[in-house]
Amino acid sequence: MNNTEQFYNRIGKSLEGFTNETNKKIILREIMKYLNKNQKILDAGCGYGRITIPLAKNGFDVDGIDISSRLIGTANRLKINENLDIKFTKGDLRKLPYKEKYFDVVLCLWNTFMHFIDYNDQRQVLKEFKRILKKGGIIIIETLYIDKALEDYMKKHDELKDNYFFFRAGKYKTKLAIINKSNFIALGKELGFQDIKIKLKKNYPGEYLDRFLVIFKKV
Repeated sequence: MNNTEQFYNRIGKSLEGFTNETNKKIILREIMKYLNKNQKILDAGCGYGRITIPLAKNGFDVDGIDISSRLIGTANRLKINENLDIKFTKGDLRKLPYKEKYFDVVLCLWNTFMHFIDYNDQRQVLKEFKRILKKGGIIIIETLYIDKALEDYMKKHDELKDNYFFFRAGKYKTKLAIINKSNFIALGKELGFQDIKIKLKKNYPGEYLDRFLVIFKKV
């Protein structure tokens, strides 16, 4: 069991309390601009189904995968309560249990991608996303926007290390990578993505950090 899995297994019971419902509606509205109901969608790092379940309730064909057995258990209970046909799987994003060219869209939202601190792991995750995507398919990654002022604040309070910072939930903490726009562009180009879009999303209600969406298209 890795550190990320341990972290989310420990906080799983209270994770829904960290979800800002207004923010969830905002990100749903944003990603649905890129979706249609003929697509096969994967929610990678789905947690308890925060986004997966609302998408399914809106008629989208979506599956979910997450490293935390506790969160997958919660997601399966919630889908039964909602009478939804979603396949939730426990798994590692670096080695996805899906065949090639199976999905039209891969979503990797909230802080999921940032849990991969090492560049080689980031590259492997993105490589796996590309492998399971059909031609013309897209990857949508949501991540935190860390500006210079926030970096300086975290350095002062010993929260910032070389390429990561600590994300805290109560008494537990885990590492999140600092990944900027140039990092994503470099990763994308290295893996052969020719169409890369990055959109800054500011002023999420109830949060002090902005986020951005990175969109890769497989051509």
